[in-house]
Amino acid sequence: MSSSIPHVIGTMALLMCSIFVITSFILLGFAIQLDLVKPQLQEVAEYTASTIVDLVTLANQTDAKPLILVKELKIPSSVAERGFTINLTTIDGDIYVHVYLTFLTTVSADAPINVRDIHEVKIGSSDLPKEILECLPDEADELHSGLNHPVVWCVKDGDGIVYIGLGVLSEAYVETAFPMVFLKYETMVSRYIFSKGG
Repeated sequence: MSSSIPHVIGTMALLMCSIFVITSFILLGFAIQLDLVKPQLQEVAEYTASTIVDLVTLANQTDAKPLILVKELKIPSSVAERGFTINLTTIDGDIYVHVYLTFLTTVSADAPINVRDIHEVKIGSSDLPKEILECLPDEADELHSGLNHPVVWCVKDGDGIVYIGLGVLSEAYVETAFPMVFLKYETMVSRYIFSKGG
């Protein structure tokens, strides 16, 4: 009886050691995967921010008021087979694109939207008049990977104030007939397609 106790203790110690080693390898592998994910999230954030900057710059350089610009985002459906979420946020007065893993929000990346030289830029459409709201794509506070036709949009109102946001192009979305310019261009296409209302 007494001779079996050391054997049991040794077996338990070996089992615990094995569990510890296996768990350590799993956690190490998970950490390595997350390190590989972050650069991909950063790439999505920088691409989205750059796209918004392009729209804001274009809006600022044209005299058309009011003006709606929309561009579809070409983003992956996942990173390392994991879903991610995109939103716009303000940090110390600056606007950023924030991208994070949907299941683990601490794994994230941020990219600034460098539009400091623009008179005024606001996130969202809450201050826009109804006639402009009716012409926007379906607005979204955040975009989840895997959505069909995710877009960024930019509006310059009659006072020259610029608004930016995220959205989704629905099948029901049509080009506006209001006196504003609608611009839609694809990432891989260099030409612009304009449609002017009456």
